[in-house]
Amino acid sequence: MMNEIISGYKATVVCIEPIISIKNFYVETEFSSEINKNIRTIIDNKKNWISVLHPKKDEIVIAKITLDNKLYRARVLMHYEDCKVYKCFLIDCGTIVDCTEFFEPCDYLQTAPPVKIHCSLNALHTIKDSLLESLTISFIDELAEYSNDLKTMDIIKIGSACIVDLEIKGLKMSKVIKPCEVTVVDIKHINLFKIRLNTTGMRKIIDVLRCVKKLSIVSIPKIFELYIAKIGDHNKRVRFMDYNNLGFEVILVDEKPNKFIVNQLFELPKSIRNTQTTDIFCSLGLNKQKYSEKKFIDICDNGKTKFLMVVIKNNDIEGHIVKLFLKYQDVTTMICK
Repeated sequence: MMNEIISGYKATVVCIEPIISIKNFYVETEFSSEINKNIRTIIDNKKNWISVLHPKKDEIVIAKITLDNKLYRARVLMHYEDCKVYKCFLIDCGTIVDCTEFFEPCDYLQTAPPVKIHCSLNALHTIKDSLLESLTISFIDELAEYSNDLKTMDIIKIGSACIVDLEIKGLKMSKVIKPCEVTVVDIKHINLFKIRLNTTGMRKIIDVLRCVKKLSIVSIPKIFELYIAKIGDHNKRVRFMDYNNLGFEVILVDEKPNKFIVNQLFELPKSIRNTQTTDIFCSLGLNKQKYSEKKFIDICDNGKTKFLMVVIKNNDIEGHIVKLFLKYQDVTTMICK
């Protein structure tokens, strides 16, 4: 019955709670909210309940919750030994509680689908466990950010936890919180640094600079224009800053903005002349007394180290609070004093 009701359509979301993780959360839709009204009407209006004295494991019952003294549909999970207490899953709430008083459900209460649909976020349900906590925090933060906006849900695959796509304002949540590959290109301290996203444009720049064979020398460069310079054995995009007695003074464009003096500058290929990179100010949100800035700088290796990044708290003013992972290990575990 549940499969017939929820598969094959886009549902408007009423609420998403509880959230245990991105692989384990519960969604109430407009449709299931109507089912909830029917369930509550039947439970609230029924007078003569038949008690269930010894419910069996996995049996569907009506359980009385002492916290609010109300009745809820429940599935029995286990019986604690030497007492009358049972651990139960509240079908329409998505929570687990201990109960002692039970009643028989009518046919409708026995068969009506759950009000809260058990879900796992599509495209991220196979994510590495080391990223799970950070992605869940990011998911909760994004939902709070868009708390008043319309949310919709597509059921991708039905199971014990349905694989779903959640959309807010046309954006899929799985894409919004998906880990990004980044480099750290400028560090003020562990709570203020600039990351660069490994975008299509960034990859294009790297490929062109690696493969270009013929370079045209620029004898009279223009201040603040972009050129190619040989830094060590590699071609780099640089910005020409000034003339110097020793050569041309330039700063790197696509890495940490270090200054260099070079003897020659070369014309940039047209294909990457206007290609932009995306830089974002971020913070690890850590107590600077407990973590080593030097260790962080060493790990970042002048913008050469590639990290996976998860934004766990949006902050456009002071910098987004992020988690960085190196080979799926949380960087904060590597920079403790």
